[in-house]
Amino acid sequence: MPRTDPAQWPGLLEPAIGYALAAVQAVTPDLLPHPTPCRGWNVGMLLRHATESLTALQEGIDAGRIGLSPAPDDPAGEPAQLFRDRASRFLSVWAGVVRTGAVRPDAARTDAARTDAARSDAAGTGTGCAESAQAETAGTECAQAGAGDWAEIIAIADRRLTLGVMTGVGALEMAVHGWDLSRACGRCQPIPGALAAGLLDISPLLVPRTGRAPLFGPPVTVPPMATPSDQLVAYLGRDPG
Repeated sequence: MPRTDPAQWPGLLEPAIGYALAAVQAVTPDLLPHPTPCRGWNVGMLLRHATESLTALQEGIDAGRIGLSPAPDDPAGEPAQLFRDRASRFLSVWAGVVRTGAVRPDAARTDAARTDAARSDAAGTGTGCAESAQAETAGTECAQAGAGDWAEIIAIADRRLTLGVMTGVGALEMAVHGWDLSRACGRCQPIPGALAAGLLDISPLLVPRTGRAPLFGPPVTVPPMATPSDQLVAYLGRDPG
């Protein structure tokens, strides 16, 4: 089970990105100003945010640390195409990581060296789901569990996450924003059952039920027999109805 074995969390990332890519197929230029379930963000804004999140994930894999303000790929570019291009590049890199187990050429650096490098760059707090203190705690638990290569430490400002937990955070973000985009485009395509169940299992470790503002609204009550997709987005403050 993903929650009890953080080494399994990276397996959630590729299907989550695949789901988001499927949702983006419905985006047309006239839909970019449409509101999304992610409060205050329209389709275009959410696509740019998701693209920046993938940029940050790749930076974490390549460099062992994530900056606070990832540079946009092309501020004037078409948001849906930018997301597709970035997702394609990331998945190519990710396939190599999964196939070879090689996170990056300098993966032999010590944790102390990585931490010192991060502290020299850091200011403020992390971005996205990784702002949760529970995500940092989950990262510590993953390292203590001996999760192999997935226990590599990734620094995000003054926080430290394992690579395994970082990919869990990324999978959660890609899936929920894919759901947001699907809703905004009128498709209402649920998150696939196995993916949603895996993310639902780990989400309490990454997103607390309280103190989650402004990133997430309070959990929404759904019937006990709701699908894993509905349960997941409801836990993250979305109304699946």
